[in-house]
Amino acid sequence: MRANEVLLYHQPAGQWLEALPLGNGHIGAMLFGRLDSERIALNDDTFWSGAPQDGTNPDARAAMAEIREAIGRRDFRTATKLGERMMGPWSQSYLPAGDLFLDYGGEVSTAAHEEPSRYRRLLDLDTAVAATLLERADGSRRTVTAFASYPHNALVLEIRDDSHPIDVDIRLDSPHPGHGSAEAEADRARLIQTLRAPAKARPVYVADPEAVRYDSDEQLTSLRLALAVEIRADAGPVEVVDDSIRLRGAGRVELRLVSRTSFAEPGHGIDPDADAEAAEALCERLEDAAVAELDALSKLTFADLMSAHVEDYQALYRAAWLRFDDADLTRATTPVNDWLGRAVAHARDAEDSYQRILAPELAGEEPAPDLTELLFNVGRYLLIASSRAGTQAANLQGIWNELLQPPWSSNYTININTEMNYWPAEVSNLAPCHEPLFDLIKRLSVTGAHTAAVNYGARGWVAHHNTDLWAKSEPVSGDPSWAIWPLGGVWLSLHLIERARYGLDAAWTRETAWPLLVGAAGFCLDFLYEDEDGYLVTAPSTSPEHKFLWEGEALSISAMATMDLALIRELFEGMVELAGWLELEDPILDDIRAAMPRLLPWRIGREGRLQEWSLDFEDNERHHRHVSHLLGVFPGRSITWEETPELMEAARTSLEIRGDEATGWGMGWRICLWARFRDGDRAHGVVQRMLCPAAAAADRGERGGLYPNFFSAHPPFQIDGNFAFPAGVAEMLLQTHLGSIDLLPALPAAWPTGRVGGLCCRGGIEVEIAWAAGTLRRVWLDEKLGQDRVLVLRSGGVEKVVELAAGERRVVEW
Repeated sequence: MRANEVLLYHQPAGQWLEALPLGNGHIGAMLFGRLDSERIALNDDTFWSGAPQDGTNPDARAAMAEIREAIGRRDFRTATKLGERMMGPWSQSYLPAGDLFLDYGGEVSTAAHEEPSRYRRLLDLDTAVAATLLERADGSRRTVTAFASYPHNALVLEIRDDSHPIDVDIRLDSPHPGHGSAEAEADRARLIQTLRAPAKARPVYVADPEAVRYDSDEQLTSLRLALAVEIRADAGPVEVVDDSIRLRGAGRVELRLVSRTSFAEPGHGIDPDADAEAAEALCERLEDAAVAELDALSKLTFADLMSAHVEDYQALYRAAWLRFDDADLTRATTPVNDWLGRAVAHARDAEDSYQRILAPELAGEEPAPDLTELLFNVGRYLLIASSRAGTQAANLQGIWNELLQPPWSSNYTININTEMNYWPAEVSNLAPCHEPLFDLIKRLSVTGAHTAAVNYGARGWVAHHNTDLWAKSEPVSGDPSWAIWPLGGVWLSLHLIERARYGLDAAWTRETAWPLLVGAAGFCLDFLYEDEDGYLVTAPSTSPEHKFLWEGEALSISAMATMDLALIRELFEGMVELAGWLELEDPILDDIRAAMPRLLPWRIGREGRLQEWSLDFEDNERHHRHVSHLLGVFPGRSITWEETPELMEAARTSLEIRGDEATGWGMGWRICLWARFRDGDRAHGVVQRMLCPAAAAADRGERGGLYPNFFSAHPPFQIDGNFAFPAGVAEMLLQTHLGSIDLLPALPAAWPTGRVGGLCCRGGIEVEIAWAAGTLRRVWLDEKLGQDRVLVLRSGGVEKVVELAAGERRVVEW
């Protein structure tokens, strides 16, 4: 464990944004580290409000035709107003499940308050294990250790005290209606709580007297959730007191928690016509399933569970690493039963190092490079914890949320945020974590086909700027500047193309990706229409969440915003590329090839900027957080220094004017863009902005920064900034979108020496890079797909051609 792989604190969490996150993609937990009444806030990735609904709008097609007529006469005010006729219902909300409380006796709490220097709580990023440690004056110690196991789909916790008896009451609590039960025998007990999700939960910014509504327990109009906890003690009485479990005099206590919702039931367990008997039967099935999971776990020891967890987690986490020196990264394999001793020793011995990392930042000075390493590691940790095969995709808050009405419903905002969550997946060697996003795309292609037909009279499938557990594909309500944007499915589809480019899996590309891409392209082809100059354009079209000024009014709807152009170009060009690789012929390719040269050209407007809209409108917000018109630079590749230098310069000018101060995720995008512009020092300047405490940024009247637990601030909390950070750092050190392997393309002066390993190139090559004095020294190349390769490497104006045999690892000296 290194200082850049641990979050370490000297006091319990006072609020949720100070608690430490654990997750296995399915169960999310926030540990507060309290020694009087410990709170563990719980989430289940499939526990959302509402139910599937058809929010299509038959009037949308007529409204679209009227919008296009209004645009043709440059009546953008009417066009924007007509956009309201195309809207539909709000998305649903991601919900908290509840809390697990551990109410301790007074001795431990008193000791922690009297001698806080002896208190530690930490999250070890190398093992995904959290611990709370209290060392008493006599040298005795109480420890609480926890992890969320993906192999066994459970939250596991151990309380151990080597001299004082453990007296604790354990209970479940939740903001949702439901019922609970408790049972105990000689040395173990179980708590079960069955809960009912609200039938609707509106966004917090929507005025609605019934913003959160629960139907009766007898109605199956929303999801049900069963939480089950097994408690084991090595000594002392275990008894039921009300709905809690009371333990007295134990030396070691172990808890295992599982969670099960009705989402996996036929019809998701939702049936508005069901009676009370059916509702009761559903709850019993969920409880029985949760108990069966606990029964299966009962055969395994704490060490068994922890060993499986650490082995599974480290296979992903240790696949990539970063450090700003030139030493090898060596990690000892530590026996699981020695992990706690190692963690305690680190908490004591590395304290000075950790405080050295934090102290300069808190004083407003330049962050130490170690903090960059730490946030790189935090981002990768959070993606592993919130997105695993078989779970739901990471939402706006990953899988962690404590509010019934969270910011922006903690849903999937697919006009940037959901895509950004997965920017580090391929490049930082976390490809398996990408799978839940592909599952979401598949579900959206089904609901989106219905929306495309009803709302647009189009083939294929469509998605707008919000979706949720139910794969909502229609526009939401609110403002046209965000709601009327039908290219969410196109942007998501680009992740399929990127997976194909990285993995070169022909069967997956042909069988899974291609049908989804055909559907996205089919919608685009039908949505495009010819303007007065003979170009193919889209309308209604918006630059997400931004507005332009026209005749003194802030408006949003026009024809062919630059983001639409970029997305459609990236999709069409990517499909032609994949078809050539697969030697695939598909009737849609003829339509794509015919449409591509007729697309509206890129345009450079006032101040030499890349235009954000097809007309050279004035920005409503000159320093807006979104930079949607620069998508062709990153994450796209249709604007490059090599192929389109004039457009690249115009795009750079646009970013200069837009500015680097932004939300957390907005700064993450800017790091990636400055990396593509090959301006490492400018990218590093944004890195420094992201490493600022959120409170300090707010004091300066700025946005972004980090909360005490290293969650990224919009503000409020949005996890996309955490994921953009490792993607941006990787982009500064490695770029492969041009076909060559560009090493250190945007290395800042602040990182003169360093080493990074496990980064992935498009084409199935893995690299390790070492540099010193700002210059590449050597690179290790690993061929991962069993194919002979001829690679072009570039760095610092030098180009080398390397022949790599199938499966070969080669070091190239620079």
